[in-house]
Amino acid sequence: MATIVDSRGSTPQKVGAKMLVFEDGAGMGTVGGGCVEADIWREATYALADGSGRLISVDLVDDFKGEGDVCGGTVNVFIDVWPPGGTGVD
Repeated sequence: MATIVDSRGSTPQKVGAKMLVFEDGAGMGTVGGGCVEADIWREATYALADGSGRLISVDLVDDFKGEGDVCGGTVNVFIDVWPPGGTGVD
């Protein structure tokens, strides 16, 4: 479960937006679409592989131009891993 826990500046989704990523590659929900969602999806697959949750920061500034033409904000996302058959709560 990827959840936006903080956002600054212009972002496609706000705090509380959630996205589920499953081991089989399926997903549900959205945390912003486009490149931001692809970055979060990739980190979620790493988290599923190693079984560890993580907090990541995604900068929505165009890397090539250094401009804010891709929203321009930043989101912090907590990725929580729920074990199979578990409740997701330790």
